Amino acid sequence: MFIGREEELNFLEDRYNSADGQLVVLYGRRRVGKTELLRQFCQDKEHIFYTCTEIIDEKQLEAFSQRLLEKNQQAAKYITRFSDWEQALLSISELAKEKKIVVVIDEFPYMVKGNNA
Repeated sequence: MFIGREEELNFLEDRYNSADGQLVVLYGRRRVGKTELLRQFCQDKEHIFYTCTEIIDEKQLEAFSQRLLEKNQQAAKYITRFSDWEQALLSISELAKEKKIVVVIDEFPYMVKGNNA
């Protein structure tokens, strides 16, 4: 059961309903419900929800690629993973041309920990 957080959900909904693309960074102390808030928000929307783990960059890119390619059937006909992060992130903009989509990268510090670039 999800109770409360109406103010935060309304904020996210306003960003979602904007005509432009939005980048929202949600941060705070651990164990306060950020992930559950995002899951609740995404529930009735087209979305990709990726949770980073503490793995090497190559494996992180592979796992992220798989999640993106599940939604991008066109690209999945030709590749099994993106060759670099730039290609992976650019593919999100291609998906957004077809339909509005929410992309959540949860536990982002784990992603950047494995890639000094």
